[in-house]
Formats: sequence, C-alpha cells, structure tokens
Amino acid sequence: MVSYVLFLALVKKEQEARQKERARSLNNLKEGSVVQQIQLDELLETKAPDWLTLLTEQELSMPIVLKHGFADLKQHDIQEIVEAVIMEQHTQKEYH
Repeated sequence: MVSYVLFLALVKKEQEARQKERARSLNNLKEGSVVQQIQLDELLETKAPDWLTLLTEQELSMPIVLKHGFADLKQHDIQEIVEAVIMEQHTQKEYH
C-alpha cells in the first residue's frame, strides 16, 4: 500500500512538473520567438484539441520546430504538421 501511494505521489509530481514546463513553453511561444521547438501534443492542446485522440503517444511526443512561431499558425498549417508526423512515424517502422 505504501509503495502504491508513493508511486501516485511521484506520478503527480511528474505531471505537475510537465505542466509547468508546458506553461513555460507556451508563454515563450506566445511571445513570438522566431524559431521554436515544441512537442506536438502541446501544440494540439492549444490549437486543435480534438485531434489529440487521433494520434499515438509516440506521435504526440514528437518534437516539432516552428520556423515562424506559434501565434500565426493556421488550421491548414497544423494539418500539414500532423500529416508529416504521421508519415515520419510510418517510415521509421521496419516490416518483416
């Protein structure tokens, strides 16, 4: 029982740390830096949350680079990013 409670506390602490990091990343993104790196799930959470359920955890955790910042992204830009991530994940798999 103690190890389970300890595990839950560690999970909660990790989630809080990740949320703080996301908040920092999103604040930096909103400031309009020229080149920005962000995980796909962070982008989708703010710009297209309905799409989160369509992708795997591996795809959602993929880092992406935004050349012209976060604020000016349009829906078709996000669609192109998601398509590229899916294609990248499928090209990495080896079939036997």
